[in-house]
Amino acid sequence: TTRVVAGQVNTNTDFGSKRTAAREAVLESAQVICTTLGSIRNFFSNTEFDFVIMDEASQATEPQCILPLMFGCKRLVLVGDTAQLRATILCKLAASCGYGRGLMERLLFHGHARVTLREQYRMPPPVSAFPNREFYRGILIDAAKFFDPDTQGLLQLGNQMGDVLLPPNMPRLGFVDVQNSIEL
Repeated sequence: TTRVVAGQVNTNTDFGSKRTAAREAVLESAQVICTTLGSIRNFFSNTEFDFVIMDEASQATEPQCILPLMFGCKRLVLVGDTAQLRATILCKLAASCGYGRGLMERLLFHGHARVTLREQYRMPPPVSAFPNREFYRGILIDAAKFFDPDTQGLLQLGNQMGDVLLPPNMPRLGFVDVQNSIEL
């Protein structure tokens, strides 16, 4: 709360300090804290973490990935898929200086250990076939949940309307060339 009295600014620092103290108490007592890279700057400099797990790290720029390291983390685990979206940077000058690369990409380039999960469970096999072939060099394995021996080889796909049984050769993925089209 800010009041202007006879040309003087009087900020209610009592409320701000109580809020800061309450926030610090919550952070100090928490065993797990979840935040986004964009809001991590709101932590206080005396906050320390034993372990930081950064999800979607392959999509974050290197400067973004360095932010959690300012808080004295002892171990950092970067989780992401380098075969999917890379770090996004819109400034051409920054990109030309190498800031379009994420910390995960840099560490892997320099030989740090990688663990690749091979079983995919989100896409039915006909859909996963394309990314498996084009981006993952054929190493992905479709989860057993897509194969039901009781349906003689039919795939069981769930949707919001209930379960639908489709033959395994029915196409579930298509590409439409829109290069020379116009939007209406």
